[in-house]
Amino acid sequence: MILLISITLLMVLAIFLYTLQPKYGKAPSGEQLALIQASPNLKNSKFQIIGFTSIKTEGYSMIEVV
Repeated sequence: MILLISITLLMVLAIFLYTLQPKYGKAPSGEQLALIQASPNLKNSKFQIIGFTSIKTEGYSMIEVV
């Protein structure tokens, strides 16, 4: 039981430290920012969905979709 808790805590710590890397949460700049601003889907500083995306696919059950 202690081993399972230790492994779980170690995994949580590893994931937390991995997400602290600079590539996460960095604001776009330079070429990346220019690509975002040139996107036709960007309206009022927010991305707009082009079309409707259905949650369920016709003819398939949820188990088949997942």
